[in-house]
Amino acid sequence: MTPCCPERNTPSMLLATYNLFEFGSAKEAAADRRGDVIEAINEIKPEILLVQEIAGDHALTLDALAADTGLHCRFHGIPAFAAGDGKFAVGVLWNPTVRPTGFRQPGLRGFQRRLACLTVEIDGISVGFASYHAHPAAKHQRVDDALSAAMCLTRASGIDAVVLGGDFNDTSAARDLHGDYLDPDWTHTNSRNDNFVYETDSEYTNGVLRVRPARDAAEQLQQAGLCDAAEFLQATPQATTGHWPGDWAQGLRKDRFHLTVNLRDSVRELATVDNATTRRASDHLPAVLDFHEHVSALPVTGKRNPQS
Repeated sequence: MTPCCPERNTPSMLLATYNLFEFGSAKEAAADRRGDVIEAINEIKPEILLVQEIAGDHALTLDALAADTGLHCRFHGIPAFAAGDGKFAVGVLWNPTVRPTGFRQPGLRGFQRRLACLTVEIDGISVGFASYHAHPAAKHQRVDDALSAAMCLTRASGIDAVVLGGDFNDTSAARDLHGDYLDPDWTHTNSRNDNFVYETDSEYTNGVLRVRPARDAAEQLQQAGLCDAAEFLQATPQATTGHWPGDWAQGLRKDRFHLTVNLRDSVRELATVDNATTRRASDHLPAVLDFHEHVSALPVTGKRNPQS
């Protein structure tokens, strides 16, 4: 387990992405998880917190979460969330020391999922910190939405670098220096069930059904210039799901950070916060990313391949 966040001995910014599991809903209230969620966030102490599955009245739920954690969630009075096409919203919260320069809900015609982006100026570079939630079931739509999200962010005027954090509901396409996937094939270690179809691809080879993790949406993000932070760091994947009672997805790292290549040298450490509190709080564990408060002046449209 990772009981706490990375130790920071130099000036840096700590980010967290956290799926709060229907936070603000009647289900969450009945389970009495709110205290654990607040405790988990307060232990992490993020400068910027990207959240998913905000339920109920989204603005009121986000306001209450901000009040309980000492974070801000309104930019010039506008609550920093996006609801997209569903009953759950994504949102962005930030430490009072952070001075945002803008907030947007980027989207294209036909874009179905939720995406909220806060911009902050660091070293004279405008960095977009975006919260995202991919579709849990429609795997082909996930591919289209991933490309739409990447294009919305990397081509947006006034944004020089991007950090996209969220619940991607798939398997990462990050690779090691040998070209192999960092996140292993988990299909052999999970009992096959009806949910497999949503997060796997399959084909018959010589009459034998071959099943593998679905990585197409993650590949789209990589190709569009939003690279998994784990690939920058060559970090050993740490699962963010599988701890919750009845959860079939054992050992999957669904919650990740994808960044533009001009942030490659700024990334310091990536971790999953896995302790008793986070295990009680949600069916997803929070992922945290620590990076230097220095951003390269390379354009957001720079080289795509972090290994080159």
